[in-house]
This record gives sequence, structure tokens and C-alpha cells, in this order.
Amino acid sequence: MNRCFAIIFPIKYHVNFTIDIAKRLILGVMTLALLSAGISFLYPCNPYFNTTEHIWGSRDEQCWERIGKYADRSVSAIIAGGSLVFDVITWIYLLSINKRFKQHSATNSVNEKRFFFQVSSL
Repeated sequence: MNRCFAIIFPIKYHVNFTIDIAKRLILGVMTLALLSAGISFLYPCNPYFNTTEHIWGSRDEQCWERIGKYADRSVSAIIAGGSLVFDVITWIYLLSINKRFKQHSATNSVNEKRFFFQVSSL
């Protein structure tokens, strides 16, 4: 989101993305990460240390499967989808800028050649 906004609105970027807003975004991302990871520590799914085998295990294997199947995949899909949307928007905007720049430079190139021949013929 930060890159997308910086490319599309470069003048407004410094006004809308300050250090305070960056700290809030970081805090929000950390909170979501802790909530996502914290699901595995709720009672039916929480890990325990098996003292006879000296390994960590879960109390309910089906709970771990549900977490892996639904929670982890959905969070990963949301993050990947959001990144994809912002990257595609940025890419399309950069392509449109490049197209406008090429059209502008092509007309300037013709004018520059004419000016060069006019000046050099004097």
C-alpha cells in the first residue's frame, strides 16, 4: 500500500504517510500476526510437553488440522491477495505513465529534429 500510494500520489505521500501512521501500521500488522499465531494456543489446540517421550505435541490433532486448513490458508490468501491488488494497481499506473511519456517524447523528438535542422542551416 505504501509503494502504491507513493507512486500514484507522490506529492500527497509525505502528508499522508508520516512516522506516526507508519508506527500504527506496524502495530496493526504485529497485532494481526499475534492473533493469527495465538489461535494455536487456545485450550483444545494448545501444545503440551510429553514428559515420557520428551517431545512437544498437541492435545487434539484434528484441531491442528483445522487451523492449518482454514486459519493459516485464509490469512495467507488475504495477505497475498492484498499484495497482488496493490502491485497490479501500481503496475498499471506505471504502464500508463510510460505510455504517456513515450507519446510526449515522440512529439518532442520530431520538434527537436526540426529545430536542430533549422539552427544548423543558419
